[in-house]
Amino acid sequence: MALEYSLFYYPIPVNINGEILCRARAVLTSEERERADAFRSQTALDTFLLGRLILKTELASRCGVPAASIQLDISENGKPTIAKKHNKDNLHFSLSHCKSAILVGIANCNIGVDIEEIDRLAAKTRITETFFAAGVVQQLKLCETKNSAELFTQFWTLLESRVKLLDSSIFIERNKFDIVVDDSKTYTNTCGLECASWRIDNKYVFSVVFGHASQLVDKSRSRLFLWNEDQKSPLDCKCIASSS
Repeated sequence: MALEYSLFYYPIPVNINGEILCRARAVLTSEERERADAFRSQTALDTFLLGRLILKTELASRCGVPAASIQLDISENGKPTIAKKHNKDNLHFSLSHCKSAILVGIANCNIGVDIEEIDRLAAKTRITETFFAAGVVQQLKLCETKNSAELFTQFWTLLESRVKLLDSSIFIERNKFDIVVDDSKTYTNTCGLECASWRIDNKYVFSVVFGHASQLVDKSRSRLFLWNEDQKSPLDCKCIASSS
């Protein structure tokens, strides 16, 4: 089976149009509305609504059903999947957000994605030994200071993507995640998983991990689209590293 995937990137505007939030509410199920009503932070609520709108709009276009009819099943660990009655093509997805951006990945195989701001995570480099295996910690210690924040963000987003892919937790996966990135920007020791990381807008790093045996096609391109409701514009961004 050939790997097919698309990634949708949405930088969250400072002032969000109220109409798009109304449209987002319209695609929620009753359970999702209850969850939305429980948010105490307006920022967190807006991010939840926008994430659901992007996800359900793209799934609906592939499943041939209205976005409001897309239902998600939630695992015990919190991983969402498409309810089987609408998922005849066996689609998989993953959703991530940071303070100012949302990333949705949709694929024909299991997928995990994560996006983070580089600067926001720069201060967290001191906690590497808590969350990473010894080999990853050693690479971060040897990294030049000017590149350490980006490398940390690479590893963090890869770990988060792996956790989402496997429906696991950081504390279970951290010691299994002893990935290596060499001078040729190739990830090795990936436990058989395909993975890649990209930089976008000189502000974010996002990573993708696939549960797929074959190699990624054209790793230099992320198949990333700037999302809006009317048009998806292809984006070029720099591939930082990918699996061999």
